[in-house]
Amino acid sequence: MKLFNQYELDLVNSYYDNNDIGFRDKSDRSYKFVIFNNKESKIVDKLLDWFELESGEKIKNRDSYLFLHKYETGDYFTKHKDEAVIADKHREYVVGFHINDDYKGGNYKLYNPESTIDKTPGVPYFFKANREHEITPIINGIRKSALMFIYSEDLYKKTSLIWIKKVFV
Repeated sequence: MKLFNQYELDLVNSYYDNNDIGFRDKSDRSYKFVIFNNKESKIVDKLLDWFELESGEKIKNRDSYLFLHKYETGDYFTKHKDEAVIADKHREYVVGFHINDDYKGGNYKLYNPESTIDKTPGVPYFFKANREHEITPIINGIRKSALMFIYSEDLYKKTSLIWIKKVFV
């Protein structure tokens, strides 16, 4: 299911040209990134609303932003997990979408179980941060995507009382 229309994808894509670009070039990864925090666009809220609906989780702190990743020919990210502690917060989920699909290579592969994320622009995805994944090398073109991390401390904790209410009401 496509969540974002072409206007929204173009808006996110415009951030690559209008903001400072950071670089990650290490032995296990090579890509560029920009941080998207445009509150007026409501893109982050739309993605968080979708995540809550699909995951069943409820977010208490919605002060999030997107990392916009840009992979050019030869760029990649080897197998890894995104579970990490950042500023005393634990990454729980990875949530994102692709901005374009006019490139070769750059598959977003997940492991345990093995699958590949749909690269159709505007189709959202999420998975647990402790799941191993990789971005295969770009063969031709430029791969652009957006992602965010949901931290366990920003989620409402499920209690047995909530579970009882969902089952019996």
